Amino acid sequence: MLSSVPVIAVLPATDLERAKMFYTQKLGLMIDDTMSDANGFVAKAGMGTALMVYKRPEPTKAEHTVAGFKVDNLEQEVADLKTKGVVFEQYSLPGLVTDSNGIAIMGNTKNAWFKDSEGNIIAVSQMVAVAPVVATPAPMETPVPAPVTPQAPAPAATPSPVMSETPGMVTPPQV
Repeated sequence: MLSSVPVIAVLPATDLERAKMFYTQKLGLMIDDTMSDANGFVAKAGMGTALMVYKRPEPTKAEHTVAGFKVDNLEQEVADLKTKGVVFEQYSLPGLVTDSNGIAIMGNTKNAWFKDSEGNIIAVSQMVAVAPVVATPAPMETPVPAPVTPQAPAPAATPSPVMSETPGMVTPPQV
């Protein structure tokens, strides 16, 4: 089913030509002319994925990430995109603080966000290998024997009477 096919993100644009220039010149994506017309275009990304950009009269209303690119070296990708004029967002929110390059580490990912020419928020992310947590067993304690306190010999037990084989008869203890 869907687990084996690429995903295509669908993004709005008020100016298709401006958006097309952004995706081709700044991000380096290729336009699929067979899938483009006056109402929108498809910008091809890696591994069979793509962005479908459609014409919309009003700007985007999304205040969240609408698409993301998974990269192997986030710092290098951010640096390369900056040279092409891409501006990365700066965040200082509880649980989300970016550094001077717009990069935030969240769990096992490093992320950076920028807005395209139409205001859509796009992420660039790198999965970070997390060292496995290996539980170190607590050192085993050698049991320390409890101190032995010498005790006085127990008094001799007084023999108890023994029941005889004859019902009702008690045989006195032998001393």
